[in-house]
Amino acid sequence: MQKILKIIFLSIDLLLIILAFNLAWIIRFQDFVFIFNDNEINEYSGLLLGSLFFWAIISFVLDLMHVPRTKQKSSLNFWNYVFYPQLFFIINILFFLVFFNFDQIPRLFLMLFIIFEISFLIISKKIRHSISEYLRLSGYDLISLGIIGEDKSVDLLKNWINQNQNSDFKLINSEKNITCDKKYINLINNLQNGDYLILLKDDVSKKDRLNIIELTENKGIHLYNEISIDRYKFLKKRSFKGLSSIGPFKLVKAIRSTVKNPINVINKRIFDFIFSSIFVFFIYWWVYLFVSAIIKIQSKGPILFKQERIGLDGNRFTCLKFRTMHIDDSNSKKITTRGDKRIFAFGKFLRKSNIDEFPQFINVLRGDMSVVGPRPHMVSEDEELADKIDKYRIRRWVKPGITGYAAILGFRGGTESIELMQKRIDMDVKYIEKWSFWLDLKICYSTFYKMISFNSGGH
Repeated sequence: MQKILKIIFLSIDLLLIILAFNLAWIIRFQDFVFIFNDNEINEYSGLLLGSLFFWAIISFVLDLMHVPRTKQKSSLNFWNYVFYPQLFFIINILFFLVFFNFDQIPRLFLMLFIIFEISFLIISKKIRHSISEYLRLSGYDLISLGIIGEDKSVDLLKNWINQNQNSDFKLINSEKNITCDKKYINLINNLQNGDYLILLKDDVSKKDRLNIIELTENKGIHLYNEISIDRYKFLKKRSFKGLSSIGPFKLVKAIRSTVKNPINVINKRIFDFIFSSIFVFFIYWWVYLFVSAIIKIQSKGPILFKQERIGLDGNRFTCLKFRTMHIDDSNSKKITTRGDKRIFAFGKFLRKSNIDEFPQFINVLRGDMSVVGPRPHMVSEDEELADKIDKYRIRRWVKPGITGYAAILGFRGGTESIELMQKRIDMDVKYIEKWSFWLDLKICYSTFYKMISFNSGGH
């Protein structure tokens, strides 16, 4: 459904850009609709084709066609879907005109085209918002929401959702007296990774509260604690992260995932795309030629090793790596261990230097991964560890990364120790909580230094 909607939304945007171009043409030249010259691509046809190309690329990079599961504030909508995209679009168009020396295009025509294009795409965003609201009313992709509190609080939230049917939430409370006899365990069991749970402040004992926190963290549920209105206003004035409001309740998130802030998501994606594009263009292609030749000499089989791994929201994707092991039926099932005999000689070098991870920059360009984030685990490993490691499913809140906070601290590679794996996951969770752009840069620098010094370590 998401893929179909993205194609439809992109097609609408491209048609609106063509419409904006034609309106500018009619007003400026008092002529009929612009028609492509069959014999050559002149300045105007070049500008139109370039505009369509740039908008398609910008839409892909910034994921502009995505239908979000939750509503965003109007200011965030403006920043993410208008200011950023239009800034990049105009800059690209201006560079395009200068590069191809299209200086014959009148400034008035260009100004009219940009004004119409911005106006039409804002209207397009409004249309997509209306479509999203209709889908919510139809029950599409709603977020499951639970609340642990007295019956009157549950009824209050239920009434709010009934009155705001485009709220994006589906209340799943089915039992009364949820705070009695630990019935909240049944409620939590009905929630999945990425769902929401509200915990009211005075409706459960301290012991139960601690148990609820542990259960939700282990399932990767977003837990929101109720706070007073005065406390909410106090924290909001100080720009405290993690504040939220659902219905009549003022809340603060138990694990404040800074990286999930909409502005940070789009900034991180821009960094990922630029970084990986530069890397692929200047480094990856010639490294691929050199590495592939040696791999073919030492071991029969494909150059790249493709394996299903778990990514954002628990979705599967095909992760790429340079193959470092001889072909074996167990390659996609058995976790790599220290001294694994399946690894051939050059494969050991690739692993020691982290060069085996280079193809994952293609995954980053595709949007499956980020440059920095928790390392992706193969499906069997993920399923095995999810029920053994505390807070494991929280790592699914973000895209997996080529490198990460745990990796630079030495917690990388295969390990059979649950204790060491727990430390690795603790570092992943800490990264999600403490994320900043400068932390990503620090991790990238540390990874590069360890790679060139062959000091990748690993536990």
